[in-house]
Amino acid sequence: MTVGVHSTIDELRSARMLIDDLIDKAEQPAALQPKPTKRRPRSLAALGLPKQVHNALRDAGIRSLAKLMQQSVPGLLHVPGLGMRSIHILQAALAEHGLALSEATDEQSRSSGMAR
Repeated sequence: MTVGVHSTIDELRSARMLIDDLIDKAEQPAALQPKPTKRRPRSLAALGLPKQVHNALRDAGIRSLAKLMQQSVPGLLHVPGLGMRSIHILQAALAEHGLALSEATDEQSRSSGMAR
């Protein structure tokens, strides 16, 4: 299997954006970070995601909140129709309910049978 230069550069850029986002969140004062609500959603629809994001998740076989929370950011970047902007929307919607994506690495996600 050969890896193209453009593919590698895209992956490095995605990783850099993720690192920058994590640094920004770590530097944010606690008062500015989203506060979780007491009510937990029961479905993806309850998150109020934009239609494009919801459809991309559905098309990738991610149809439940539990399945979404098993996914990592690097893994979701491989889902057609999802980019960093969509993932930020997902993270914010989950954070409003005190939930988060998995922190598993991309390799761990793939080996556990993540839908792509």
